[in-house]
Amino acid sequence: MNNTIYIRKLKKLHNDNGDIFKFLQTGKNTKKISEIYFSEIKFHKIKCWKKHLDNNLRLHVIKGGIRFVIIKNKNFFKFDLNELTNQYIYIPKKTIFGFQGLQKKNLLICALEFNHNDREVINYNIEEFLYKNWK
Repeated sequence: MNNTIYIRKLKKLHNDNGDIFKFLQTGKNTKKISEIYFSEIKFHKIKCWKKHLDNNLRLHVIKGGIRFVIIKNKNFFKFDLNELTNQYIYIPKKTIFGFQGLQKKNLLICALEFNHNDREVINYNIEEFLYKNWK
């Protein structure tokens, strides 16, 4: 897998009682998943800036709406995802990113390829990268 950030579609499986969306399949778009986290982000609060040195992340909004901002080659890229859309965002390791809650209740799911370890995450101060388009 390359170091490109991308939005990926979830596979939709029709069910008369409520559709099912496949988040990921090990072996197809990742070799393994070691941990899965749920992360809450409050309305208009911002969690930034982070960089995972070893982990590629797959993030899917399961409640509310979340703005993701990625820094790549000194440029900012913004992605707004709403709950239970048929898309998730892939953030490759060594990519700086942040996110903000856009609704009253916001929750995302994050799949990690390796167990979380604080030593593999760099947390930057919000003022270190000036992004002006948070809501």
